[in-house]
Amino acid sequence: MVPDKNGSITIEGIGGRKAGSARLMFFTGASDFTNIARFDIYSDGVFRRSVSLKGDDGFYRGRYQLNVDGIPVSAGGSVVLKNIVPVDGGATPAAVQFIGASLSGPSIHMTGHGGWTSHQVLADFDNMVGQYKPDLVFYQIGANDMALSVPLDTFKANLESFVQQVRALKPGAEIVLVTATPSQYHPQKSDFVNGYLNVAKQVTQEYDCQLVDLYDLLADKKPKKWRYDDVHAKIEGGQIIYNEVRRRVFPGIKVGSGYEPDAMLQVDQSPK
Repeated sequence: MVPDKNGSITIEGIGGRKAGSARLMFFTGASDFTNIARFDIYSDGVFRRSVSLKGDDGFYRGRYQLNVDGIPVSAGGSVVLKNIVPVDGGATPAAVQFIGASLSGPSIHMTGHGGWTSHQVLADFDNMVGQYKPDLVFYQIGANDMALSVPLDTFKANLESFVQQVRALKPGAEIVLVTATPSQYHPQKSDFVNGYLNVAKQVTQEYDCQLVDLYDLLADKKPKKWRYDDVHAKIEGGQIIYNEVRRRVFPGIKVGSGYEPDAMLQVDQSPK
Protein backbone atom coordinates (compact mmCIF):
# COMPACT_ATOMS: atom_id res chain seq x y z
CA MET A 1 0.00 0.00 0.00
CA VAL A 2 1.46 3.32 -1.08
CA PRO A 3 -0.08 6.33 0.71
CA ASP A 4 0.40 8.97 -2.01
CA LYS A 5 2.16 9.73 -5.29
CA ASN A 6 5.34 10.71 -3.46
CA GLY A 7 5.86 7.16 -2.29
CA SER A 8 7.80 4.61 -4.30
CA ILE A 9 8.65 0.91 -4.27
CA THR A 10 12.21 -0.25 -4.87
CA ILE A 11 12.71 -3.86 -5.91
CA GLU A 12 16.31 -4.62 -5.05
CA GLY A 13 18.83 -6.79 -6.81
CA ILE A 14 16.89 -7.87 -9.90
CA GLY A 15 19.97 -7.62 -12.11
CA GLY A 16 22.18 -10.72 -12.21
CA ARG A 17 25.91 -11.00 -12.73
CA LYS A 18 25.46 -9.33 -16.09
CA ALA A 19 23.07 -6.73 -17.42
CA GLY A 20 19.84 -8.19 -18.76
CA SER A 21 16.18 -7.74 -19.55
CA ALA A 22 13.74 -8.43 -16.73
CA ARG A 23 10.18 -9.66 -16.52
CA LEU A 24 8.19 -8.07 -13.68
CA MET A 25 5.08 -9.94 -12.56
CA PHE A 26 2.07 -8.32 -10.89
CA PHE A 27 -1.51 -9.20 -9.96
CA THR A 28 -4.23 -7.13 -11.56
CA GLY A 29 -7.44 -6.11 -9.80
CA ALA A 30 -11.11 -5.84 -10.69
CA SER A 31 -12.79 -2.50 -11.31
CA ASP A 32 -14.53 -2.64 -7.94
CA PHE A 33 -11.12 -2.44 -6.25
CA THR A 34 -11.02 1.25 -5.36
CA ASN A 35 -7.26 1.38 -4.79
CA ILE A 36 -5.81 -0.65 -7.64
CA ALA A 37 -2.67 1.13 -8.84
CA ARG A 38 -1.10 2.61 -11.91
CA PHE A 39 2.56 3.62 -11.85
CA ASP A 40 5.74 4.27 -13.81
CA ILE A 41 8.65 1.84 -13.96
CA TYR A 42 12.25 3.08 -13.78
CA SER A 43 15.52 1.19 -13.97
CA ASP A 44 19.01 2.69 -13.81
CA GLY A 45 17.26 6.02 -13.23
CA VAL A 46 15.56 5.90 -16.63
CA PHE A 47 11.79 5.82 -17.27
CA ARG A 48 10.83 2.52 -18.95
CA ARG A 49 7.08 1.95 -18.91
CA SER A 50 3.74 3.11 -17.50
CA VAL A 51 1.58 0.29 -16.15
CA SER A 52 -2.01 -0.03 -14.98
CA LEU A 53 -3.01 -2.96 -12.79
CA LYS A 54 -6.71 -2.65 -13.59
CA GLY A 55 -7.66 -6.04 -14.97
CA ASP A 56 -10.28 -7.16 -17.45
CA ASP A 57 -13.35 -7.94 -15.35
CA GLY A 58 -14.43 -10.55 -17.89
CA PHE A 59 -11.32 -12.61 -17.21
CA TYR A 60 -11.16 -14.26 -13.75
CA ARG A 61 -13.02 -11.31 -12.20
CA GLY A 62 -10.20 -9.02 -13.22
CA ARG A 63 -7.66 -11.01 -11.19
CA TYR A 64 -4.77 -12.47 -13.17
CA GLN A 65 -1.04 -12.18 -13.63
CA LEU A 66 0.28 -9.27 -15.66
CA ASN A 67 3.79 -9.74 -17.04
CA VAL A 68 5.79 -6.62 -17.89
CA ASP A 69 8.66 -7.76 -20.09
CA GLY A 70 11.74 -6.09 -21.45
CA ILE A 71 12.76 -3.90 -18.51
CA PRO A 72 16.54 -3.30 -18.85
CA VAL A 73 18.54 -3.81 -15.65
CA SER A 74 22.24 -3.42 -15.03
CA ALA A 75 24.28 -6.08 -13.23
CA GLY A 76 22.98 -6.17 -9.67
CA GLY A 77 20.56 -3.39 -10.56
CA SER A 78 17.18 -2.53 -9.10
CA VAL A 79 13.82 -1.40 -10.40
CA VAL A 80 11.85 1.49 -8.93
CA LEU A 81 8.10 2.04 -9.19
CA LYS A 82 7.19 5.73 -8.99
CA ASN A 83 4.12 7.97 -9.33
CA ILE A 84 1.98 5.25 -7.77
CA VAL A 85 -1.66 6.35 -7.67
CA PRO A 86 -5.09 4.66 -7.81
CA VAL A 87 -6.32 4.04 -11.35
CA ASP A 88 -9.67 5.67 -10.57
CA GLY A 89 -8.01 8.87 -9.42
CA GLY A 90 -9.27 8.47 -5.86
CA ALA A 91 -7.47 9.73 -2.80
CA THR A 92 -7.09 6.33 -1.13
CA PRO A 93 -3.70 4.61 -0.89
CA ALA A 94 -2.77 2.71 -4.03
CA ALA A 95 -2.33 -1.07 -3.89
CA VAL A 96 0.46 -2.84 -5.78
CA GLN A 97 0.57 -6.64 -5.69
CA PHE A 98 4.01 -7.72 -6.85
CA ILE A 99 4.58 -11.42 -7.54
CA GLY A 100 8.21 -11.52 -8.57
CA ALA A 101 10.84 -10.79 -11.20
CA SER A 102 13.05 -12.89 -13.41
CA LEU A 103 15.78 -12.43 -15.99
CA SER A 104 15.05 -15.83 -17.49
CA GLY A 105 12.98 -18.90 -16.90
CA PRO A 106 9.77 -20.65 -17.83
CA SER A 107 6.53 -18.99 -18.79
CA ILE A 108 4.26 -18.99 -15.73
CA HIS A 109 0.50 -18.48 -15.81
CA MET A 110 -1.44 -17.87 -12.60
CA THR A 111 -5.10 -18.42 -13.40
CA GLY A 112 -6.63 -19.41 -10.07
CA HIS A 113 -10.17 -18.21 -9.46
CA GLY A 114 -11.35 -17.29 -5.98
CA GLY A 115 -14.58 -18.80 -4.77
CA TRP A 116 -14.76 -21.58 -7.36
CA THR A 117 -15.37 -25.29 -6.90
CA SER A 118 -13.76 -28.15 -8.79
CA HIS A 119 -16.82 -28.23 -11.09
CA GLN A 120 -16.42 -24.58 -12.06
CA VAL A 121 -12.74 -25.05 -12.80
CA LEU A 122 -13.58 -27.93 -15.12
CA ALA A 123 -16.17 -25.81 -16.91
CA ASP A 124 -13.47 -23.20 -17.67
CA PHE A 125 -10.62 -25.68 -18.18
CA ASP A 126 -9.70 -24.63 -21.73
CA ASN A 127 -9.39 -21.01 -20.66
CA MET A 128 -7.60 -21.61 -17.37
CA VAL A 129 -5.29 -24.47 -18.37
CA GLY A 130 -5.85 -25.92 -21.83
CA GLN A 131 -4.69 -22.97 -23.90
CA TYR A 132 -1.24 -23.10 -22.26
CA LYS A 133 -0.54 -26.84 -22.68
CA PRO A 134 1.50 -26.80 -19.45
CA ASP A 135 4.38 -29.07 -18.51
CA LEU A 136 3.75 -28.50 -14.79
CA VAL A 137 0.47 -27.72 -13.04
CA PHE A 138 -0.17 -26.77 -9.42
CA TYR A 139 -3.85 -27.23 -8.61
CA GLN A 140 -5.09 -26.13 -5.20
CA ILE A 141 -8.73 -27.07 -4.72
CA GLY A 142 -11.19 -28.21 -2.08
CA ALA A 143 -12.08 -25.29 0.19
CA ASN A 144 -15.18 -24.30 -1.74
CA ASP A 145 -16.17 -27.90 -2.39
CA MET A 146 -16.07 -28.41 1.38
CA ALA A 147 -18.01 -25.21 1.98
CA LEU A 148 -20.80 -26.42 -0.31
CA SER A 149 -20.57 -30.06 0.85
CA VAL A 150 -19.99 -31.30 -2.69
CA PRO A 151 -20.42 -35.11 -2.61
CA LEU A 152 -17.13 -36.96 -2.39
CA ASP A 153 -17.76 -39.04 -5.49
CA THR A 154 -18.45 -35.84 -7.45
CA PHE A 155 -15.31 -34.22 -6.07
CA LYS A 156 -13.23 -37.23 -7.05
CA ALA A 157 -14.73 -37.37 -10.54
CA ASN A 158 -13.91 -33.69 -11.01
CA LEU A 159 -10.30 -34.17 -9.89
CA GLU A 160 -9.90 -37.19 -12.15
CA SER A 161 -11.31 -35.31 -15.12
CA PHE A 162 -8.96 -32.39 -14.48
CA VAL A 163 -5.92 -34.68 -14.37
CA GLN A 164 -7.07 -36.61 -17.44
CA GLN A 165 -7.53 -33.42 -19.45
CA VAL A 166 -4.08 -32.13 -18.50
CA ARG A 167 -2.47 -35.43 -19.49
CA ALA A 168 -4.40 -35.46 -22.76
CA LEU A 169 -2.67 -32.19 -23.60
CA LYS A 170 0.74 -33.31 -22.33
CA PRO A 171 1.06 -37.01 -21.46
CA GLY A 172 4.20 -36.33 -19.43
CA ALA A 173 2.84 -33.33 -17.57
CA GLU A 174 3.63 -33.15 -13.88
CA ILE A 175 0.62 -32.38 -11.67
CA VAL A 176 0.78 -31.30 -8.06
CA LEU A 177 -2.51 -31.32 -6.14
CA VAL A 178 -2.52 -28.94 -3.18
CA THR A 179 -5.20 -29.32 -0.54
CA ALA A 180 -7.22 -26.57 1.08
CA THR A 181 -5.74 -24.85 4.11
CA PRO A 182 -7.13 -25.44 7.60
CA SER A 183 -9.82 -22.76 7.81
CA GLN A 184 -11.77 -21.11 10.57
CA TYR A 185 -14.69 -23.32 9.55
CA HIS A 186 -12.73 -26.57 9.30
CA PRO A 187 -9.62 -26.02 11.44
CA GLN A 188 -8.71 -29.64 12.03
CA LYS A 189 -8.83 -33.03 10.33
CA SER A 190 -12.36 -34.18 11.09
CA ASP A 191 -14.11 -37.10 9.40
CA PHE A 192 -15.68 -34.55 7.05
CA VAL A 193 -12.35 -32.97 6.09
CA ASN A 194 -10.61 -36.33 5.81
CA GLY A 195 -13.10 -37.37 3.18
CA TYR A 196 -11.86 -34.65 0.79
CA LEU A 197 -8.20 -35.11 1.73
CA ASN A 198 -8.45 -38.86 1.12
CA VAL A 199 -10.02 -38.27 -2.29
CA ALA A 200 -7.08 -36.04 -3.26
CA LYS A 201 -4.66 -38.68 -1.99
CA GLN A 202 -6.41 -41.43 -3.98
CA VAL A 203 -6.28 -39.40 -7.19
CA THR A 204 -2.59 -38.63 -6.81
CA GLN A 205 -1.83 -42.30 -6.24
CA GLU A 206 -3.97 -43.51 -9.14
CA TYR A 207 -2.62 -40.94 -11.63
CA ASP A 208 0.99 -40.62 -10.47
CA CYS A 209 0.68 -37.03 -9.26
CA GLN A 210 2.15 -35.35 -6.21
CA LEU A 211 0.18 -34.17 -3.20
CA VAL A 212 0.91 -31.34 -0.79
CA ASP A 213 -1.35 -31.73 2.25
CA LEU A 214 -1.61 -28.31 3.88
CA TYR A 215 -3.56 -29.74 6.81
CA ASP A 216 -0.51 -31.77 7.75
CA LEU A 217 1.87 -28.90 7.06
CA LEU A 218 -0.01 -26.31 9.13
CA ALA A 219 -1.42 -28.55 11.88
CA ASP A 220 1.06 -27.42 14.54
CA LYS A 221 1.13 -23.73 13.55
CA LYS A 222 -1.11 -21.11 15.14
CA PRO A 223 -3.45 -19.47 12.61
CA LYS A 224 -2.24 -15.98 13.53
CA LYS A 225 1.24 -17.03 12.38
CA TRP A 226 0.24 -17.99 8.87
CA ARG A 227 -3.39 -17.01 8.11
CA TYR A 228 -4.54 -13.61 6.88
CA ASP A 229 -8.28 -14.08 7.37
CA ASP A 230 -10.59 -17.04 7.87
CA VAL A 231 -8.89 -19.17 5.21
CA HIS A 232 -6.21 -17.38 3.13
CA ALA A 233 -2.50 -17.34 3.91
CA LYS A 234 -0.65 -14.10 4.53
CA ILE A 235 2.97 -13.51 3.46
CA GLU A 236 4.38 -15.63 6.28
CA GLY A 237 1.93 -18.42 5.48
CA GLY A 238 2.78 -18.27 1.80
CA GLN A 239 6.44 -18.61 2.70
CA ILE A 240 5.74 -21.74 4.77
CA ILE A 241 3.78 -23.27 1.89
CA TYR A 242 6.41 -22.28 -0.66
CA ASN A 243 9.18 -23.90 1.38
CA GLU A 244 7.20 -27.15 1.61
CA VAL A 245 6.40 -27.20 -2.10
CA ARG A 246 10.02 -26.58 -2.97
CA ARG A 247 11.21 -29.29 -0.56
CA ARG A 248 8.68 -31.89 -1.68
CA VAL A 249 8.34 -31.22 -5.39
CA PHE A 250 11.80 -29.93 -6.29
CA PRO A 251 14.18 -31.55 -3.78
CA GLY A 252 17.22 -31.29 -6.04
CA ILE A 253 16.58 -27.90 -7.57
CA LYS A 254 19.52 -25.54 -7.96
CA VAL A 255 18.65 -21.87 -8.24
CA GLY A 256 20.72 -19.11 -9.79
CA SER A 257 23.00 -16.82 -7.86
CA GLY A 258 21.29 -13.87 -6.27
CA TYR A 259 17.97 -15.66 -5.77
CA GLU A 260 16.46 -15.19 -2.33
CA PRO A 261 13.60 -17.62 -1.54
CA ASP A 262 12.00 -15.21 0.89
CA ALA A 263 8.85 -13.21 0.19
CA MET A 264 9.85 -10.64 2.81
CA LEU A 265 13.20 -9.76 1.24
CA GLN A 266 14.22 -7.42 -1.55
CA VAL A 267 11.21 -5.09 -1.53
CA ASP A 268 11.60 -1.68 0.14
CA GLN A 269 8.23 0.03 0.62
CA SER A 270 9.46 3.02 2.62
CA PRO A 271 8.56 6.48 1.26
CA LYS A 272 11.32 8.11 -0.79
